[in-house]
Amino acid sequence: IAFFFSYNYLFSIDTVQREAEKEATLISLYEQAAQLLLVGKPEPAIEILNTIKAIDPNYETLPELTSQAEQLLVLEDKYQTAIQLVEEDDVEEALAIFRQIDAEIPGLWDVKQQISGIENSLQITQYLEDGSLAYQEENWDQVIASYEAALSLDPKLDDLLLKEQLFQGYLHKIINLLQASDTTTADIELAEQYYRKAVALFPQSKEFASERENLQEVSGDLLEYKFTQT
Repeated sequence: IAFFFSYNYLFSIDTVQREAEKEATLISLYEQAAQLLLVGKPEPAIEILNTIKAIDPNYETLPELTSQAEQLLVLEDKYQTAIQLVEEDDVEEALAIFRQIDAEIPGLWDVKQQISGIENSLQITQYLEDGSLAYQEENWDQVIASYEAALSLDPKLDDLLLKEQLFQGYLHKIINLLQASDTTTADIELAEQYYRKAVALFPQSKEFASERENLQEVSGDLLEYKFTQT
């Protein structure tokens, strides 16, 4: 009888100990899976969830985490589709998908950066179209406004047509300001700003020699007008 009670006592202690170890293991696995889902890694999280399921199919948090992992897998597929669309230059469709992902789980992966990059790209394209149209209409104020806006979004934008048309915008504005009958000191200062910006557009190379010659001629007129006004 003493042996029987001793065996039952030791067995119950061992059972309690094993249950405690099992619970500690499940908690650790749960925390690992939850952290992986938090940083947007559903596939390794699902592997851990399968381990939890093998240990305890009825673990209370298993359905919730499984649902989150499945949601992330769907969004991951959408993300890869959007990336592929960007590579294929279908940026508007890609933007729509990225916005869907961000609406479902804000801050996931680099979705916000992707959205910002595409929006900037589309805005630059619009500015370039506006600038080109304004150039055809000889609307020099709009030429300058559109192309400077494009360059403000991407200072490294290397577009020769933009530079050439923006240069003409500056040049025509300087000439218009100097030829106006009511030119003020403020107008001369503005013309000088345009001159400095025009100079900065083209490097010191033979390719842009004619542009620099035009600027030098205008520069002489500008200095003469400024001296007269002073």
